[in-house]
Amino acid sequence: MGLFVFLPWGMILLRRKLHPPALRQAVAAFGCTALIAGSWIVRMWACFPEEALYEWRFKSMHFSTAVAGHTGSWHFHFDVIADLVPPLAWWSVLPALAWLVIRIRSIEQRIILLVLVVGVHLFFLLAVNKMVSYTLVLLPFYTIAIGHALVSLTDLLPALRLRNTIGALALVALAVPALDIERTQLRHTVYAVPREEQLHRRQQLAVLAAEPELMKLLTGDRPPVLFHVPMVHDIAFMFRHGVPCMSIIPTEAAVERLRRKGYT
Repeated sequence: MGLFVFLPWGMILLRRKLHPPALRQAVAAFGCTALIAGSWIVRMWACFPEEALYEWRFKSMHFSTAVAGHTGSWHFHFDVIADLVPPLAWWSVLPALAWLVIRIRSIEQRIILLVLVVGVHLFFLLAVNKMVSYTLVLLPFYTIAIGHALVSLTDLLPALRLRNTIGALALVALAVPALDIERTQLRHTVYAVPREEQLHRRQQLAVLAAEPELMKLLTGDRPPVLFHVPMVHDIAFMFRHGVPCMSIIPTEAAVERLRRKGYT
């Protein structure tokens, strides 16, 4: 996704017939990107070739396979717009984007907007795996288009005071539903009587309370490795305490191999 920025940039370069100063800037930017990301990738493959191969294959599966059941129709990422900018949806945001493109005077700015919006949606349309956050990168364009459409409509009113009043009321009318307090509470708190989708969060809070007692058991001269930690909790525990965790129950051979390396 980070390389998408070079797609409209490259088209603008072609439009400028590869003008040397503009070309040097693009090459320098791509070189910085390649140096930072490339050095990390090279080190990963050099130090951890088996793990790198697994990760590479797993990530490539997202394009051809619905990993962990993340399926969706061809219009999945259009429907996601309603989740990003409630109470609006694709039927209001897409016309607003079209109106913005029509009114932009700079051809190059049109290229940037069109190529990124169409390119990102096309890429994830072709990808079999569907997830809500994939097109989140376009949210700034969505909100700019909505703001532009709102100003364009209020500018049709004859009196400045009326335009300001109607514009402010419309902004409030959009902002209040967008807060979506009910959804925020559902996703980030636990009700006194938890809903089914909140049960895992209640479990997380219960695990937090038990962590100090668990850490008392992980003392001694030999570094510990913790097994049979429920999924998600293993990652959180590692971040909080620096103790390697895995959700699996290890084989006897794995335990013996770890002991020989000095782990407990």
